[in-house]
Amino acid sequence: AEEVFFPDLFEESAVRLAPAPETLANEHGWKVVEESLPDGCAMRWMVCEESFSLDQTRVKLGPPDASGHRAVHFTQLRATSHQLMALLAALAPSMSAVVVLGGGGMALPMAMLAAGYAGRVHVVELHPKVIEFAQR
Repeated sequence: AEEVFFPDLFEESAVRLAPAPETLANEHGWKVVEESLPDGCAMRWMVCEESFSLDQTRVKLGPPDASGHRAVHFTQLRATSHQLMALLAALAPSMSAVVVLGGGGMALPMAMLAAGYAGRVHVVELHPKVIEFAQR
């Protein structure tokens, strides 16, 4: 019988365990979690306990300033659905208003306003806890 050789899948230096994301808030079935990144920045997102695989909003935050505050990178939308909606708004600059159904953490409306979108941005969100988390 011929001997079969299976190479190692990873070099020892390539495997690094990352700490689990930190839960910043957990109320009424909604969580806000944050994961530190190697560059000092962080990713923050909201998760509904009914659908763990669906991020409601994912944003990149800059490194903390002297007071510990992290600025949101509005130019870097992480959710594919937000990227597509922002692209559609950019392709139709004559629209006088946009309605966002399901505001999540409000990343898309805030990014559109930060980018200088001249129209009105209306957000419809059913969950008051989501709005409260976004305001924090």
